[in-house]
Amino acid sequence: MNLIKPKIGRFSISIDDIQDNSDMVKEVFKGLIVVRAEMLYHSQAIEYTALGDCFDTVPEGEIPPYYLPLISKTAVGQEGYVVPVVTFNGWKRIL
Repeated sequence: MNLIKPKIGRFSISIDDIQDNSDMVKEVFKGLIVVRAEMLYHSQAIEYTALGDCFDTVPEGEIPPYYLPLISKTAVGQEGYVVPVVTFNGWKRIL
């Protein structure tokens, strides 16, 4: 990771996803170094700022862009019951 030309991004994860989909949340954080985290009570989410090669380089003094973690939710049926499966599929820069 290059700290001279940092690749940095901001994103949020809902408290519900943190509590209910911890395996998916662990995948989101792979390869990241969190440098800031703030609980946003109005939206029941935690906003993170993190360093990671998956983000764009941010010039010094500029605000890091906001990213959306791409999450897919599917249901897998087996022997009469359905199991929800939540998967992390990468990042989309939105701001």
